[in-house]
Amino acid sequence: MGPKRPLQGAAKRSHEQKKARLANGPILAEMEKIQRRAGQGLATIQQAREKLQEYEPASDQDKTRMILEELLAALPSNGQQNLVQDICGKSSDELVELAAEVVTFLFTKHMLSGGRTPTPSPSPSISYEGQARTGNGQETLKQRCLRRDSNRCIISGYYDASQFKTLAENEQTGIKTGWTKCAHIIPYFSAPALTHHNAQASPRTWAYLYRYFPSVHEVIDAMTPGSINIPENAMTLLAALHEEFGSFHFGLIPTAQERQYEIQTFRDMSDWAKLALPKDYKVVFGTETDCDLPSPKLLAIHLAICKVLNATGLAQEID
Repeated sequence: MGPKRPLQGAAKRSHEQKKARLANGPILAEMEKIQRRAGQGLATIQQAREKLQEYEPASDQDKTRMILEELLAALPSNGQQNLVQDICGKSSDELVELAAEVVTFLFTKHMLSGGRTPTPSPSPSISYEGQARTGNGQETLKQRCLRRDSNRCIISGYYDASQFKTLAENEQTGIKTGWTKCAHIIPYFSAPALTHHNAQASPRTWAYLYRYFPSVHEVIDAMTPGSINIPENAMTLLAALHEEFGSFHFGLIPTAQERQYEIQTFRDMSDWAKLALPKDYKVVFGTETDCDLPSPKLLAIHLAICKVLNATGLAQEID
């Protein structure tokens, strides 16, 4: 693969605008606070693991080591190196604080927001009106994803019950139906979705997301109202699968085949919901549309959080 081509034209301007918004916002301030607490100099993954092995739990309920070890194993390489720096050079008390912040601002925020379909703010603002004009509203997103996903749950293939009524009688034969929802991959946790004010409500959550999953910034600009409501961050799912996905009971693993994913389930996924999954636990996203497919980068973040929550037992504790 050749060298990465520099951004030009509109793409370059968009990238520079994103950087400017981040530079002037509370998210960067939180990112800088986290960076200042990180260890100085380069450190290796092995050094971070050794540091965690040296940590002595305060009690049987102390999950500090487990949380940080599982997070270290689940992160992409660029985010992994940031966590290595955050671990190395810290005292035992500081490791406890780091693990607690990760649980509070990263995992708890996602767990409490997943599986919910957001509703627009009851008091319209300039930002909300701007969002509606750009077509990033929740209802608009649902319709766009339905068209992109051929009016079906992207995982099970069940046809959306409301759209099924529009089919001709001879087209309805043999089709399984169900009520669907528009599921966000990165949950809708009252941050940048509607207004600039909301973006400032959870800056540390976004700071940790950007630090440990840097690629999220390539897809979602947290300082832009409505940036959560994009097709790359959404999928049409059966209502039951929407609940399971938002509770981090299953995730999607990319395969060698383009646009194909293998479904990985975790222990708390209900048997009833599993009945809707493909028998081979594989799904292929379609291409016959000009609407962006769910982002592999965002799906990888969701899967990583699934793994940590379930390996540590936090999924049960937070739920």
